[in-house]
Amino acid sequence: MSPSALTRALGARVRQVSTGLVVAQVLAVLPGAILGVPLGLLLFKAAVKGHNSLPSPFWLIAAVIGTLVAMAVLTMIPALLGARDSVAEVLASEAG
Repeated sequence: MSPSALTRALGARVRQVSTGLVVAQVLAVLPGAILGVPLGLLLFKAAVKGHNSLPSPFWLIAAVIGTLVAMAVLTMIPALLGARDSVAEVLASEAG
């Protein structure tokens, strides 16, 4: 049984279901986005030993924020589409 159908059957609204899914995905991506920047800088320094040019802090912060926004949007679209299905139809199709 899909979690969105179950939560909808228990009275959750479409917006609540999709927001919950987005929050769950963003919380899962957040540590990777935050740890990815320093680890990427270390790899960059190791790979390019002769150059001292690093990306500006603005671009590093933009990369983290862009990753989180992209994940939220890419989660929201299927969550909204799936949550709009009729609860009775989803439960009936999964029972059979």
